[in-house]
Amino acid sequence: MNLELNEEGLDECCDPYRQYIQAGLDRKILVYDQDAKPGEFTKRLVSLMKATIRRMRNYNDKPIHTLYIPDAFIDGLHISDGTRIYGIRCETAPSLVVWGELNQFYINSGGRFPNGDRNLVIGLGDQVLLGSY
Repeated sequence: MNLELNEEGLDECCDPYRQYIQAGLDRKILVYDQDAKPGEFTKRLVSLMKATIRRMRNYNDKPIHTLYIPDAFIDGLHISDGTRIYGIRCETAPSLVVWGELNQFYINSGGRFPNGDRNLVIGLGDQVLLGSY
């Protein structure tokens, strides 16, 4: 994978993710696992996101079906495209360069990482929900 992207390629690649992040910021909800170490992606975070969206959704809305994450590990298991956690499909971001840009977009847009976290998770269903680790 070529990690070097020019500015135009980076913008094109990031645009849909930026829209998801902005929609998540508009909700003013960020889910995180307060018991996890900063940078530790946990099954509990996935469970908390699933429970939060269940409480927020309207009757006809679908629950979270996809999580967009940077390269991550859970219990030593590498999360790759298509991995399922509690029935939710995980998809990795195009590259760590892109994910770093998205984290910066989140911060520049007024988002804050709690608990020393440094990575975003984007949960996508009929609604967008952000998580951090």
